[in-house]
Amino acid sequence: MHLIERAEHMRELAAMYAEVERGRGRAALITGATGIGKTRLLDAAAAHAERHGARVLLAFAAPAERDRPFAVLEQLLRQAPLDPEARGRVAELVGTADAGPTGPGGGSDTDRTDPSGWTDPSGWADPSGWTDPSGWADPSGWADPSGWADASGWSDLSGWSDPSGWADRVDRAGREFGRILLRALDRGPVLLGVDDVQDADAESLRVLANLAPRLQRTPLFLLLTRNGHVDSIRNHELLELLHRFDFQRLQLTALSRQGVAELLARAPGGRPADEATARHCHAVSGGNPLLVLGLAGDRAATTPDGRPADVPGPAFREAVLFALHRMPSEIRSAAQRMAVLGPVTAALAEREDDAADPSGRYAAERLSAVGLLDRHHRFRHAAVRETVLATVPTARRVAIHHYAARVLYEAGRPATDVAEHLVDSDGPFPAWALDTLQAAAEHLLACGDVETAAAHLRLARRLADEPGRRAAVGALLAQADWQLRPAAAACCTAGVLASMRAGELPRRHLGTLGRLLFRQGLPDEGTEALLALADPAARSDFADASELAFSLRWLSTSFPGDFRALPEDVRALAAPAAAPADPAAPAVEPRRAVDLLHAVLTRRATDEDLRRVERVVSGRRLTPATVEPVLDWLAAAVYTERLDLAAAECEDLLRQAEARKVPQWQAVLAGWRAEIAQRRGEPAAVVERYARTALTRMPERAWGTGIAGPISALVLAAAGRGDHETAADLLGRPLPRGLFRSRHGLRYLHARGHAQLAAGRPLAAVADFTTCRRLMTEWGLDLPALVPWRTDLAQALLRLDRQAEARALAQEQLDLVRYTTGATHGMTLRHLAAATESPARQVVLLKRSARLLQACGHPRESALTMFALSRAYVELGEAQQARTAARRAQSLLEQERPARVPAPRVRPDADPASCPPPRAGEPDRGEEPARTEERLSEAEQRVAQLASRGCTNREIADLLHITVSTVEQHLTRVYRKLGVARRTKLADRLRELSLEAA
Repeated sequence: MHLIERAEHMRELAAMYAEVERGRGRAALITGATGIGKTRLLDAAAAHAERHGARVLLAFAAPAERDRPFAVLEQLLRQAPLDPEARGRVAELVGTADAGPTGPGGGSDTDRTDPSGWTDPSGWADPSGWTDPSGWADPSGWADPSGWADASGWSDLSGWSDPSGWADRVDRAGREFGRILLRALDRGPVLLGVDDVQDADAESLRVLANLAPRLQRTPLFLLLTRNGHVDSIRNHELLELLHRFDFQRLQLTALSRQGVAELLARAPGGRPADEATARHCHAVSGGNPLLVLGLAGDRAATTPDGRPADVPGPAFREAVLFALHRMPSEIRSAAQRMAVLGPVTAALAEREDDAADPSGRYAAERLSAVGLLDRHHRFRHAAVRETVLATVPTARRVAIHHYAARVLYEAGRPATDVAEHLVDSDGPFPAWALDTLQAAAEHLLACGDVETAAAHLRLARRLADEPGRRAAVGALLAQADWQLRPAAAACCTAGVLASMRAGELPRRHLGTLGRLLFRQGLPDEGTEALLALADPAARSDFADASELAFSLRWLSTSFPGDFRALPEDVRALAAPAAAPADPAAPAVEPRRAVDLLHAVLTRRATDEDLRRVERVVSGRRLTPATVEPVLDWLAAAVYTERLDLAAAECEDLLRQAEARKVPQWQAVLAGWRAEIAQRRGEPAAVVERYARTALTRMPERAWGTGIAGPISALVLAAAGRGDHETAADLLGRPLPRGLFRSRHGLRYLHARGHAQLAAGRPLAAVADFTTCRRLMTEWGLDLPALVPWRTDLAQALLRLDRQAEARALAQEQLDLVRYTTGATHGMTLRHLAAATESPARQVVLLKRSARLLQACGHPRESALTMFALSRAYVELGEAQQARTAARRAQSLLEQERPARVPAPRVRPDADPASCPPPRAGEPDRGEEPARTEERLSEAEQRVAQLASRGCTNREIADLLHITVSTVEQHLTRVYRKLGVARRTKLADRLRELSLEAA
């Protein structure tokens, strides 16, 4: 047996026993929390005494035998060296005591519920107090030469009569036990130990207490252990025993971190623990040896496949259950309350309720001493709380929550604290429950805890009887459900819409409902809600006017087509005169965000507005109350081409959305991140990853018109690499209602037009870009950074040989973006150069374009500009300049491609537009021919290389001065010779051939 960090205690006990050997009795009391090692120390002391020739008599008290007279004394005497006559006398005395009293109606102890009505549910004790609180008396004075004994014997202070004479029999049995015990002590040193003395029966405690006068002249070592958390004041006999003896008290404390490490190594099946493991086990167990041994058992276990088992595991949980079982019932109850409510709420409930069990005021300290709670009165590990929680029956758990809700409400605690317990209780619910649940839900929505808010609102809707109140709760629930379960939110929204039409929905919810309906792809119903809010007959105060103005302003930026369809007098309400701030008005932050976005889209933003974009976008916290303004600010950053800032902020917002587990936020932000990646010229794989993430986070039917964002990103990525089949599949999906009345519709038209252009259908592209022009002009949102319809249309017109019109459109857009430094300006210069006949003029425009695009960090667009510059140099006859530009272009494309797919190399004597730069430290030599049965011609190699980099057939034709038909013929032969079926496989096949040649 190993005693860890108990050496000092053991030395004290050994010194005390040495005095006993010299004939002077001693008494020691070992105290400590459950599982702290009291029994092990008692056993070690008994073994030490036995080695030195002492007679050891040990008894182990148990709560189940607390009401059985002389149970502990019987255990002690069973080990004593008694002759047969004395041993028979002990058995006779135990039988006499076990016979029990007979009540007024007669009967034995098996008759405790006889028809006469006499009962004693608590055991043999009489709650009236007839027992002698000073201990049992001995009139003969056999054990009390000092004359301390109560001469009256078993006095009956209450007047209760005992016709059966049971009390007298117990009195006589106690004296007889005392004489037998004294005779056993006359035969040399004796260690008399009682473990868990607080659970000993009262009769045994009285006999032991009467040994006190003889202790000084008897070689007796009385060694007791007592649980430190037991209130001995409630046990009169134990209090008397502790008073009569001069006990030396030994207080056991928890093990240190080093002690925990030593116990983990010495435990059965244990193994040495490193510093990190010892620190973790000490934190989980609080240094309680019982719990540490449980952890050691879990560390020694393995899973069926041979891997180490989880720690803490089953052995630790069993140790927690044993510790709970050894605690008084009131402390077990307190632990269960803490597991259900949390320690802070449980303690608060105890403080606020005068009728609460007083043990609740110090139960946390007792549980901390055992090692179940830390010094902040929190469970040390989730496994501890789960184990305690498993001991709580469902009915009791519900009752605890119901009790906590009532107490906290009466104490004036916040609604969120009260509502948490209302949801987990099972009724009946008080009258104040509905108000509390709704107030808590509104607060939680503002703080971002949407899941909890939705749970509160579902219960509130169940409790709401009045139609208006039910409609108001339904509106809040629809808002929460759309963020958590967008596909299921339509059912809740339909019910709220019906309430609105019936006139039951409070007006303050109409604006929120209208915006929600627009987002869900129900523009007609959303318009209905806003018109109801705009009804002058019902609009009564500034709060209504402010909410209406905010909603209309939002509509003009997100759904401008629907805004333009409103009556003119309603549209005029979008900009009301300034009025004093009102607490009921919408938050200032959403209004400022909408106003800023509107100023950006209408090209009315001031320099201060643009500076404000940079200030307000960074470091925003995502909550249901801030998600609308955050998305508006993000859009303003994108449309002012602050793309690096927008990308960083969007990444941070995505992390917040993932942490809060709100699917709607994750989907919308991933869609924005895909658009930002595309505008920044990030690799197509990055764009597609974000776009597909957006579509998987939220079902298509829940997106409304917003689905155009990720779909457009995927279409542009597919068209850019020549994957016309995928682009056509994406464009074939059903379109949401009202798409082309929303801002998202412009992005969709832009993507569809470019897909048509890449597929060789310039007339269809012209139709889409022309529609874009018409809508943006009608809506007053003619911002090139939103959709550059002029250069889009110019590209399509160039395919139709309408160069003059294309040049005019490009020049018009250049005038709009002349004082900006974004990628739109750089691309506009390139498109203007394409529509310009003079090669020298083209060079000037393309150099400016290259500088702007490279400053923006847009490798693909920069590469296209450098290819065009190479062609212009060729037309000017400057071969060296053309070669340098072409190499720079291919270098940029290599940066844009994923690092694991290097760009294929070509011969240096090929066309300048297809020559890459030599690698560092490598001579400028030609590429070895592909090792195929049919080698590619030089012309086919040039076409294949450009196609693998994502160039369209038209771009390849322009760069190589050939027709589109010739490009298609070359690609057909390339596919056949290389054994590939699609352009998307071309890059991988060329890479393989490049590696083979190397």
